Amino acid sequence: MIVLNDSYGTTLRDEATKAFEAAGGEILATPSVNQGDTNLTSQIGEALAR
Repeated sequence: MIVLNDSYGTTLRDEATKAFEAAGGEILATPSVNQGDTNLTSQIGEALAR
C-alpha cells in the first residue's frame, strides 16, 4: 500500500492495516510519497519486491 506522507495518509495506512490484519491479511510494504513527488519508482519497487 503506497500512501501520502501526511497525517491523513499515515492514519489511513494505520487503520487499513489494522482492519486487513484483523481479517487475516498481511501487509508486506507501506512505502510513502510526499505531495508533489513525480517519480514513484523506488516506492513501487519497494512494494513489488515483497
